[in-house]
Amino acid sequence: MAVFAMSFVVFALSPVITNYDSFSTFPTAVQLVNHRTLSLDAYEHAPVVADNYTVSKVHGRLITGYPWPVAVFFVPTVVAIDLVHVAGGPSADHLVVTNDMGVVQMETASLVTALACAVLTWLAFERFRGSPKRRRRLAVSSGLVFAFGTSAWSISSRSMWQHGPSLLLLGLGLVWLDRLMARGVVIPRQRRWWAALSGASFAAAVAVRPTNVIPLVIVAIMLLIRLRGLLTSYVGGALIIIVPWLVLTNLAYGSFLQPYDAADHRTLQKAFLDALAANWVSPARGLLIFSPIVLLAVAGVLIARRRGGLDLLQWISLVAVPLYWILVSGFNSGWWAGDTYGPRFMSETLPFIFVLALPFVDWLWGAAESFCGVERSRIRTWSLVVTLALVVVSVGINAEGGVLRSTTCWNGKPGSPTSVDNDVSRVWSWSDPQFLTGVRSLSSGSIHRSVLSTCQGQYPKS
Repeated sequence: MAVFAMSFVVFALSPVITNYDSFSTFPTAVQLVNHRTLSLDAYEHAPVVADNYTVSKVHGRLITGYPWPVAVFFVPTVVAIDLVHVAGGPSADHLVVTNDMGVVQMETASLVTALACAVLTWLAFERFRGSPKRRRRLAVSSGLVFAFGTSAWSISSRSMWQHGPSLLLLGLGLVWLDRLMARGVVIPRQRRWWAALSGASFAAAVAVRPTNVIPLVIVAIMLLIRLRGLLTSYVGGALIIIVPWLVLTNLAYGSFLQPYDAADHRTLQKAFLDALAANWVSPARGLLIFSPIVLLAVAGVLIARRRGGLDLLQWISLVAVPLYWILVSGFNSGWWAGDTYGPRFMSETLPFIFVLALPFVDWLWGAAESFCGVERSRIRTWSLVVTLALVVVSVGINAEGGVLRSTTCWNGKPGSPTSVDNDVSRVWSWSDPQFLTGVRSLSSGSIHRSVLSTCQGQYPKS
């Protein structure tokens, strides 16, 4: 609860709004709630919607070109706005037509991402050892580092990209999977429920972001090998989500897959090696640059191996991270993620990296034991120093993305020669690194330009 409250307040008060690829998600939710349709034809004469690049024309109908299930997360927001409208406030439809959706997008994304951070805190509490007080303290600390030291703050909470809902659903899938593998006496009926809930969570994650098929399949394979009796429950839970998702998509798009899902990403793109490197160490898209705290996962894996080997959840995480990396680097021609701040396409690796890092956190504040032949008492000091340094750097860099709009202005005006979309080599620019853009803008002395800059017309009003 503390992690949810703290992260939501910080996310909600952070001024950066990035309502780009998520633009048509809120209008879709409005139509879904008020007219029970995914069609955006009601906005045919509203150029702000009809002419937006996120809206497609399918069989003569206007409809979002991005995964429509993300709009479901907006349903409570739309209902709340329309209830306030009865008392005299603007309606949700009015916010769409006047393009005043930005704050609504950001606040809802902040709520969803804060929930994701809380779920991962819950997962950490379940996996730590020791007294409830110790587990709670370590879980809260880990959850807060995840919230503020990763793209949860600088990307997922800035607008309703697919990443916020994705993090939440992946986190839930991991929680149910951890319950499924719980040590001690577990009623078989409960284990079947956990398996079904895990399958449903991972399937829902696929619906909001197709790359999440990776954990859905990995878990199925692991269950087939290790816990075959629970595979039926897992698949059944997944089908509860997959079947209605495909049916509704077919009704709306005339196909079981949206154009976004069915895009031709079957061949290896030419910049594969460049993308592989960039997604880890580029000064504009490198996960290790923007969140060096993820390095703790390496130590976590080593410690887990010393303690008797990796458990099923850790093996799944260890396999998932490189597969995500290869998929987003090798089969996406827009691997640099367009107008964004930092490693957006690597966001879905974070819950799995979180799982892998937990053994290190547990060891750092655990009972005395050796690590690589050295007593913990002799290395605890430098371990704490290094960890705190990584936390400070990670939080500082992601705070830039949440607070300083100048960081997103680094991407350049769309269509201009300096736009990152037209000059992808900029992601390797160490003379103008994106992760230092906010600091540089502050050093120029203009706080207003750093925080509230509209990037000279680069972005829409919202």
